Amino acid sequence: MTRLGRMKNSLSHSKVDRWRWSFAALVLAVQACGGGGDGGTGNPGSAFSNGAPAAEVPPAPAPAPQPAPVPVAVAPAPAPAPVPAPAPAPVVSPSPAPTPVVTAPDASTSSTLIQASAATTCSIPGLRETLLAEINAVRTAGRVCGSEIMPAVAPVTWNDILFSAAARHSTDMAVRDYFSHTTPDGVSFGQRLYNEGYYARAGGENIAAGQGTATGVMSSWLNSSGHCRNIMQPAFSEVAVACVRQDGSMYGTYWTMDLGAR
Repeated sequence: MTRLGRMKNSLSHSKVDRWRWSFAALVLAVQACGGGGDGGTGNPGSAFSNGAPAAEVPPAPAPAPQPAPVPVAVAPAPAPAPVPAPAPAPVVSPSPAPTPVVTAPDASTSSTLIQASAATTCSIPGLRETLLAEINAVRTAGRVCGSEIMPAVAPVTWNDILFSAAARHSTDMAVRDYFSHTTPDGVSFGQRLYNEGYYARAGGENIAAGQGTATGVMSSWLNSSGHCRNIMQPAFSEVAVACVRQDGSMYGTYWTMDLGAR
């Protein structure tokens, strides 16, 4: 019994010894593998750490400041060259369709007729003869005015009273620099004929501005239906045309043709 017991005890001590050696070897193995660490920061009680502490990384240098952009000098665009205003085109204007002229006397009735001169003919030689011939050539031949066929009619004669009225109106337009059948004072062409002493049963008026020749003004009038019809009216038997030049005015030359019958 004693032998078996000792043997039992001996076996027991052997087992205990083996466990101790095994435990000691296990501890050494765990330490060799770094066991016991905390997985992130290392265990300060162990023989091995989880690694040397990370080196401190210096911060990246601040970017150098960019220099302020230098403004680019832009040369100003050149001013546009002045464009001269075009000279006004010649204009024409007929009076309304001829109707009987019935006007009241006016205190400014002319006592002296204006005669033909360089001042009232734009210094155009033979103005009266040239215009009268062109007017009667058209009247006796017939004319298409716009879309209206105007048959041939009797020629007209030159009248000095009509010329005076025409010259007075052309002078007024040139000096006061306007272009109208009615003066700035509101006097109509019918009133002007009466004031000049022409007591008409029918009357008409064509005006123009800017033309330099008799042929030029006649062409302007004949190419306008209203002016053309005035020239071709069979009710008219007398005519006169005046031209006045005024330097510095809008159009330079101002024409008036007065037609009538008494």
